Amino acid sequence: MRLVNECCAVGLVSHGGGYHVAALAMEENGEFLLYIFSSETRAWTIKKPVLSMADGATDLGDYMPGKAIAVGDGGVMAFVNLWNGILFCNVLDSGEHAELCYLRLPSAELCRSDMNYRLQPRDIAFDMSSDTIRIRFVEVVCPSSPGWRASTWTMTTTATSPWRQQEKGWQQGFVLYDHELLVADGVSTDGLLPEVSELAETKFANLLVDMPMLSLHENNIICFLAKHHMADSEVWSIAVDMEMKKLKGVNLLQVGRCTRLFYSTISSHLNMTAAASGEKECPKRPGTQLEAYPHKKQQLSMMSSAVGEQEHDAMGAPDGDEDNV
Repeated sequence: MRLVNECCAVGLVSHGGGYHVAALAMEENGEFLLYIFSSETRAWTIKKPVLSMADGATDLGDYMPGKAIAVGDGGVMAFVNLWNGILFCNVLDSGEHAELCYLRLPSAELCRSDMNYRLQPRDIAFDMSSDTIRIRFVEVVCPSSPGWRASTWTMTTTATSPWRQQEKGWQQGFVLYDHELLVADGVSTDGLLPEVSELAETKFANLLVDMPMLSLHENNIICFLAKHHMADSEVWSIAVDMEMKKLKGVNLLQVGRCTRLFYSTISSHLNMTAAASGEKECPKRPGTQLEAYPHKKQQLSMMSSAVGEQEHDAMGAPDGDEDNV
């Protein structure tokens, strides 16, 4: 069973004693389809949400969410396209035509020469409390050419209607130019930077800096992928303090394929004291470290090109029947 033919982000919403899985996709005719799986009924339903034009939504083009994040406890899901904005939808709405509410991203400059842009220079994160939501956004400008910079933006909105534009709107936060970045004491840059540079200010400018990832527990820390050239197999993960403009950590990633960063709160569900208690530890990949981060309510996006197929494989079709959606 296959629900969608393209990669899409799916999100998980807790509801009562169960959960709902939701995915949003756009049809060729521009209409949206919302796929919802219920753990209670063990079945998928398809709805046709309607885009609200009251929130400034224009032509969204070929809108494909790259992230799906549960917002609060009321069933609202944020479907994020890092180029075209955020669509909020109450996936628990019992109506046939749920409403999609739009929130634009901050207007920012970006060197994007063509539609085959291979880099991923943006990220977004949601910090949620009982009555407010703080949305954080980061963008790397011209990451493939000398003279890059990274900028952060924030917006605080209400948990009940996060798509409503607030009076202050998006506020620009930290701005870091490559020549401003300093190396913190005790941080080794072996392999990443030359040992001697006649022009010290060009050291970081010559790096390809891509794929920023906002920290879930330190607002001023952002992780990036860095390499010398696009085709290089050697990739470094670097942690940068945007406020202090300092390189706080460097780690060579031992990978031999296309590298992607993603954040996870899975460590908050692991028994980090297993070794101390004498329990047998699960084997870990060489070079991989598990770090304990504070628990966050933010649900993480899971990329899948066959959401329904995975559920079908896990559960099996009842009585040998298969529903093609």
